[in-house]
Amino acid sequence: MDYASSQRNAKKHLIGFTGVVLLHVFIIYALVTGLANKTLKVLVKPLETKIIEEFIPPPPPPPPPPKKVEPMPPKVEATPPPYVPPPEVVVAAPIAPVISSVSITPPLVEPVIAPPAPPAPVVVVAPPAPPPPPKPKVRTGVKPTHKEDCTYPREALRKGIAGGDFLTLRNVDEKGNVTNVEMLEGKHTDGFERELKRCLLSWKFEADGDKYQVKAPFEFKLTD
Repeated sequence: MDYASSQRNAKKHLIGFTGVVLLHVFIIYALVTGLANKTLKVLVKPLETKIIEEFIPPPPPPPPPPKKVEPMPPKVEATPPPYVPPPEVVVAAPIAPVISSVSITPPLVEPVIAPPAPPAPVVVVAPPAPPPPPKPKVRTGVKPTHKEDCTYPREALRKGIAGGDFLTLRNVDEKGNVTNVEMLEGKHTDGFERELKRCLLSWKFEADGDKYQVKAPFEFKLTD
């Protein structure tokens, strides 16, 4: 019987078909009743997981520093000692022993006490001089608000002096009073200077609230 005729046998086909049908029926039954889940639970065991850390060995210690090798000092050869001739021994004649005792008393020296040093001179520093006050302004052509007539000096009258021209500088304070009179030009003898100062000190000028100077001429005339 050959292989092709054996494969066409209907009995073998029926047995195979029946086995396949039974297998499918069993699988459907297992799925319906949950038998497959129970079987998987029995077969599959719970898995345990563990984390295994990698062991890292510590770093090796650093190598020790190399030892410093000190150089050997050079060998110094000892120089031979210089030749020293033996001293000559001179035998002197024996001298008779002489015992002399002389006691010298030192002179008494009195201690000298030096006088105390004089105290250091005190240097007095003078304070700086104050700055000079500002010079008042000089004005010309200023007329007085009050004036007194000057008297012709008697000394000039006796000498027969006809008169004279003078240039004066008058210091005026804040209230307009004349505080000083200076003669700039003119003959200052024969009583003219004394009379001018007496007369002009009674004059008054405009009060400016500040000090100033008035530079003005003055003429003495001899009237009949």
